[in-house]
Amino acid sequence: MREIFIKLIGVDPVQNAEGIFTSHTEPVVSPCWASRKSANRSEFYAASAVGETVDAVYEVSAIDYVPGVHTQIEDRGVRYDIIRSYRYEDSEAVELSVRRRDI
Repeated sequence: MREIFIKLIGVDPVQNAEGIFTSHTEPVVSPCWASRKSANRSEFYAASAVGETVDAVYEVSAIDYVPGVHTQIEDRGVRYDIIRSYRYEDSEAVELSVRRRDI
């Protein structure tokens, strides 16, 4: 059950008249419902193996999350970078492993 309201944040690439992809200067913000989980042991070790840290895991609907567009989330005023996404086979849920963003 998704019980918290977060914002998915990113940039939406657009193609100009010359066929070159550029990004909007204003971020794309998509509010959605999510559930927050603690990073489990396997997430922690997988991230450590590549020099990353995982602060939390959020589960959102696959309809809300757009890979390649959404790169951050905001939860209760705290900004996180999405470092990994995983969609279970035959599921409408996507897990987002996130790291707290240093401001």
